[in-house]
Amino acid sequence: MLFWLRTRLAQPSPGTSAILRLAITSVVLGFAAITDAHALSVGQMTTNGRINPLGIGGDALSLAWSIEADTRGTVQGAYRVRVGTTEGADDVWDSGRVASDRQTDIALPASRPLRPATRYYWQAKIWDGNGTESAWSAPAWFETGLPAAEWADAKWIAHPQPAPASNGQSVTASALPLFRRVVTLAKPVKRARLYATAHGVYQFSLNGQKVGDQFLAPGWTDYTHRLQTQTYDVTPLLHTGDNALGAALADGWYRGKVGLNWPGIYGDTLAVIAKLRVTYADGSTEDFVTDESWRSSEGPFVQADLQDGETYDARREQPGWDRADFDASKWLPVAVVPGDSRVLVPQPDEPVRATELVTARSRSEPVPGEYVYDLGQNLIGFARIKLTGKAGQTVRLRFAEEINRQASAAAASTPKAFAPRRRRTPTPSPATRRWCTSPRSPSTASATSKSQAPRCHRRLATSPPSSSAPICATPATCASRTR
Repeated sequence: MLFWLRTRLAQPSPGTSAILRLAITSVVLGFAAITDAHALSVGQMTTNGRINPLGIGGDALSLAWSIEADTRGTVQGAYRVRVGTTEGADDVWDSGRVASDRQTDIALPASRPLRPATRYYWQAKIWDGNGTESAWSAPAWFETGLPAAEWADAKWIAHPQPAPASNGQSVTASALPLFRRVVTLAKPVKRARLYATAHGVYQFSLNGQKVGDQFLAPGWTDYTHRLQTQTYDVTPLLHTGDNALGAALADGWYRGKVGLNWPGIYGDTLAVIAKLRVTYADGSTEDFVTDESWRSSEGPFVQADLQDGETYDARREQPGWDRADFDASKWLPVAVVPGDSRVLVPQPDEPVRATELVTARSRSEPVPGEYVYDLGQNLIGFARIKLTGKAGQTVRLRFAEEINRQASAAAASTPKAFAPRRRRTPTPSPATRRWCTSPRSPSTASATSKSQAPRCHRRLATSPPSSSAPICATPATCASRTR
């Protein structure tokens, strides 16, 4: 089109009027201007290296973005950032136009402190090296968690210790603890957040539904100096009236084995601390914290360790224990125990999550009644198995990295014992979740999740050269496969 127009201009017909020549010239110039312009916009935006993070620390904020342009070699010549408590607002900070090619680690000035438990929105616009200005980006957001000072009204609670035996010896609990409390909400809920952590690993539920999508919270840190707290958006799980909060604890790194079978590195008492903050539709807020009003009981997990595996007894189940209408009259009042809340910090990194579902490639029966599921890949995770049987029967699950010559599993961890008729995941090993069906079915699946992993329940498989095995939120590969 452009060539044709230029040809007509170069060789106009004798009858072409001056007006027509002017019109054609205008079209050519206009088209050229369009081709000289290029699209420029702000691409992916991150806060502290994460996309729209929930419950991060309010100090040392780091904003970053990428550039999207339709021409090669585009560089940033300047930027402008605004941060506010509502979308498009700048009531917290407006950087103004800053001549810089910097796109990472943009921090708020020290004179602009952020409030805890608050959602903030931010946007950026950029100028390229030629001075072309982009539009404002779509709003991104981040939400601050609770710093240590905000935990003063919550208490560490634990399952009450059994009374001493007649011989004066102490008696340990025979199973891992469950906790519950019913909270009554008198008004419609606009927003609700659950802030929690534990001595041990924990899992909260609300009205019978699992809270959050992560596993092995609060993760592994040096608990004597830093214990991470997690923030959960529980707005959809609450309703006006009675609501039941439940929590289950296991040893994890706190009381369980760490390193070369060292148990109890950080302590011997499992405990949990939590705060439910509810914002009502009328703008008022109400906090519900862990305190003496909670009750506790022993649950179906008899034993659970990140290295030794776990034992689950379905006969000890209490159906509906985390629902408001459950009869908890036989549950015991909790014990309030010491805990240093000064070391609590919002979790800065991504948690352990299920990221992939993998189906087993084959199933074999090397000896009668013993089944081997080969998932064809070396990975980190845990199995879920659906069984049918009689009370008192035992099923053992063992996990290994490869198949030996006799086509049986070369066990890599201690057997896990489960009672029948139970769909339940074994202790989640961080980087993968594995799902198994009944031994009568040849199909077995596994869901992989990326993040920290203290140990692996590896699948029965000979696998690719390496596998993603993040350990304690640090990405890693399987060293034995990459040597």
